Amino acid sequence: RGCKFTDIDVLLAIETIRDQLVVATSKSIAKYLNCSTSTVSRLINKDIRDKMKQYNDLTREEQKIRILLENIELLTSNGEGLKVRALKELTSIRDYSLIKKAMTIFLHDESSSF
Repeated sequence: RGCKFTDIDVLLAIETIRDQLVVATSKSIAKYLNCSTSTVSRLINKDIRDKMKQYNDLTREEQKIRILLENIELLTSNGEGLKVRALKELTSIRDYSLIKKAMTIFLHDESSSF
């Protein structure tokens, strides 16, 4: 038989995949480990599944914030002020807390560049 994988291998794969801003699924973990999805499914226990869900939630949030930041950059590139209504028209993201977080990050980055 070939390589033997452990739950630690799965955890390391999940962390690496998360660093690449990709949602961790059995398929993406199997691709990273170069094994079958059934092997990954066998190795995933409740603790790993919980950690995977936590990482995936953070990854999805970060992906949305990046989309918002790109659109904020686009809206403010012509020198005009930023309006939340215009931002909502450009994106499908409606979570005001994410919009607020993205605006805070943008304003912080903008003020630190001077």
